[in-house]
Amino acid sequence: MHSFPHSIMKKTLYLGLDPSRYPIEVTHYPIIEIRELANLQPYFDQLQNYDHVIFTSRSAILIYTKYAQIKRPVIAVGRATAALARQMGLFVSHTARLEQAEGVLEIIKELKSSFFFPHSAQARPLLQDYLKNERALVFPAYDTVTTSKKIDIKPYDAFVFTSPSTVKAFVELYGALPKKELIAMGPITQRALDVYSRYD
Repeated sequence: MHSFPHSIMKKTLYLGLDPSRYPIEVTHYPIIEIRELANLQPYFDQLQNYDHVIFTSRSAILIYTKYAQIKRPVIAVGRATAALARQMGLFVSHTARLEQAEGVLEIIKELKSSFFFPHSAQARPLLQDYLKNERALVFPAYDTVTTSKKIDIKPYDAFVFTSPSTVKAFVELYGALPKKELIAMGPITQRALDVYSRYD
């Protein structure tokens, strides 16, 4: 397994939601779908009670901008998330240097603040567990599900996995990871690849 970037000569299949930021040409096959959960408005009606919004994904930003009637400063998990937040007209006060939940945790531990945190139903519990002891509203805003469509993967030399959800979805659809070049976008995704590779 390798981390990005990789050879531009290889035929690459991108399994995440947005290939526009990937530096080489890829074939896009979104292996996951984002499904917004029901009854979110009551959470957003409480937004005025909190000082900062935490975003650990781009999907959470899209849901937030759909429901939020007011704006709050944003704590972003990484540069791509921060860029989308700014694009959507939000003020990014902090961006994690370590682009994962641990980096966000470093930030919120230093802030004397309150937090509004819409997250994935599959999110790692690190931030949720910490925020139980803080003034925070923490709730799942969306679910990540596997697509039902399979394509022929034999022509591809490399596969880009963008999250643990894409790794899990691939194994659900195809039974195992391919014996090809596997590119992980970030250390948490790499960890998921390592775990599933043990069962091959």
